[in-house]
Amino acid sequence: MKVTVQKFLGLGALALAGLGLSTSSVSAAFGTITNDVWKKTTSGTTIFAHAGHISKFGSTYYWYGEKYNGSVTYVNTGTVNSDTTFIGVNCYTSTDLVNWAPGHAVLQPGGNIASSDFLGRVAGVFRNSSGKYIMWVRYVGAKGNGELCCTADSPNGPFTWDHLQTVIPNVFDGKNGDASTFIDTAHGGTPYFICADGHGRQHAYVCDFSSDLKTIGAATKVAVWPTGQEGNSVVYSKETGLYYYVTSETNGYSYSQGFQVHSKSLKSGYSADADFSGTVSTHTYFSQVEQWVTIEGTSGTVYLLMCDRWADFNKNYKNAGHGTGYNVWQPITPTSSGLTFPNKVSWQLDAAAGLWK
Repeated sequence: MKVTVQKFLGLGALALAGLGLSTSSVSAAFGTITNDVWKKTTSGTTIFAHAGHISKFGSTYYWYGEKYNGSVTYVNTGTVNSDTTFIGVNCYTSTDLVNWAPGHAVLQPGGNIASSDFLGRVAGVFRNSSGKYIMWVRYVGAKGNGELCCTADSPNGPFTWDHLQTVIPNVFDGKNGDASTFIDTAHGGTPYFICADGHGRQHAYVCDFSSDLKTIGAATKVAVWPTGQEGNSVVYSKETGLYYYVTSETNGYSYSQGFQVHSKSLKSGYSADADFSGTVSTHTYFSQVEQWVTIEGTSGTVYLLMCDRWADFNKNYKNAGHGTGYNVWQPITPTSSGLTFPNKVSWQLDAAAGLWK
């Protein structure tokens, strides 16, 4: 099923052209991305975007992610805490993925959402053929347990509750765990929902969407991991012709190593489960796998892996010497034999050209 979606980048997603709207490139220049620091906006404010997702509409990148009360406490005081009180889903904008404008909340408590509800991992934000912007985000609260579909008339929100999908057909127990989205623009522009099951994270799935992107369809099981893996995400490399399905250990809020499988087909034929090279000794640079951004430029393609730290909820981050900075971003070079995590403290990106150094 091919959908009409405006240009989109996300966890494993590639750029889409849609709705007859033109897109323009960002200005060409290398900018520095640094890990182990609090990422700041151009006005110097701290970016709060846990379990984030990046979409591109027109020439602007939109970074969505959660803000929790405990995250603010940790930044301000360095005090380890377990306060997961939901403040909102924030949105920050950029034209180069390096410099981010001050953000604002696009989804907040109110109506069906209480601050005591848990919202985690924005799986995807994209525009459907009717012009609505669709956000999928994990929800556990008074209304149930599942994937929350929210809608808005603008990528800047506000997003409002549309419905909660509590069952995904063919997923074990019907409940998903960590999730992301992937749009296969190299093969027809079809969107997919990528997830583990919510019971032990022992199964990996690829799910179709409905034509309006507001319903997650039946799942296809692509792998089984008896010990459990989460943080499921997919990226496709046009250079190798392979899909890479990446996961992490089930360590809750703590850091973990990553795992990987790859295949020439999205829904079948994956290689045997293997370590994500480079993540074992550093525990994915003391973070956990989150989502992919595929950046196609005028001169090349950059595969950016977004990883997440929940430092305010686990003292081990600080003890490991990496408690500062919630967001770890790494450039990955896919090969025919798999992926290697480079563990870079800092690196430079030219999003317009699609190059890094």
